[in-house]
Amino acid sequence: MIRYDLICAQGHGFEGWFRDSAAYDEQAARGLVSCTVCGSAKVEKQLMAPGIPAKSNRKDDSARKMIAGPVDPRLAVMMQIVREMRKHVEENA
Repeated sequence: MIRYDLICAQGHGFEGWFRDSAAYDEQAARGLVSCTVCGSAKVEKQLMAPGIPAKSNRKDDSARKMIAGPVDPRLAVMMQIVREMRKHVEENA
């Protein structure tokens, strides 16, 4: 499996998982890859840093936390509403 960071013609960023690079090329050529926000089929791969695994003989003791924010600001609003709803249900159920 390969993960690509994708961007549509409207500037929405998202990711897509494909069997291999040929699978992405085939699906994109057929118009099967579309933006998750606006549905645009004009999608391109974004520049990505290569995934280089850490050496197996080195131990990293520092805790790493990945924080990913929503690409679309509307998702941040929706996530806040869901958090508030969950808190309300937990407090009143």
